[in-house]
Amino acid sequence: MGFGAAGAVAAYVGVTVVKGWIGADDSLDVFAIHGLVGVVGSLMTGLLAQSIFLGRQPSFLTELWQW
Repeated sequence: MGFGAAGAVAAYVGVTVVKGWIGADDSLDVFAIHGLVGVVGSLMTGLLAQSIFLGRQPSFLTELWQW
C-alpha cells in the first residue's frame, strides 16, 4: 500500500508540477507517470529491502551490494 501511495503522489506531482517546470510537451504524461513513478518504486524497493524492515538478516546478494 505504501508503494501505491508514494507512486500516486509522485505521479500527481509529476503531472502538475514537474511537467510545467521543465517545459515538457508531453501530451500523454508518459514521463510523469512511467518515469517518476518508476524511480520512486525503485528507490522504495531498495529502502524496504533493508534488514531493519525485513526483520531478518539480508541474503548473500544484498550483503554483496552493501557499501
